[in-house]
Amino acid sequence: LLGLDSSGLHTNGYSLARKVLFERLGHDVGDRPDSLGGVSVGEALLAPHRCYLELLWPLIEGQKVSALGHITGGGLVDNLPRVLGGCDAVIDRSTWEVPALFQLLCDAGAVPEEESYQAFNMGIGIVLVVDAEDVESVTGDLQGLGESVHRIGDVRAPESDKGQVHWA
Repeated sequence: LLGLDSSGLHTNGYSLARKVLFERLGHDVGDRPDSLGGVSVGEALLAPHRCYLELLWPLIEGQKVSALGHITGGGLVDNLPRVLGGCDAVIDRSTWEVPALFQLLCDAGAVPEEESYQAFNMGIGIVLVVDAEDVESVTGDLQGLGESVHRIGDVRAPESDKGQVHWA
């Protein structure tokens, strides 16, 4: 499982984000909390959703990707099982850095860690399911295009009759 960075909320979690940022923390859209590293609240919330098509199309045409999990509503927990054909995903959350916006929302909103990976994408916008023998070449191709690629986990035989996400 290879994860590519999101550019922000990616169409998910806005109700919770508004509640935390505006109601709980009292921010305005122009505020620039230190925790966002100079970005305004408005800029963080309105970061355009990334389009991965151009980046991934050559890999899809070259049959280097077995499946794609677009991480929107439901986060990693709900989106990955949909593309894994009943298999489980085992994900190591230490393999990428959670962006400042998500850290702020989770900390200030007292969002439990398990819930945060279902409410938000937590910095991973799309997950590529790649055969083990193609991981190195796919990673190299994407890095050659300037992409940060995170090997976030593996696909395993299911522990139950329905595929699930497990944390390593």
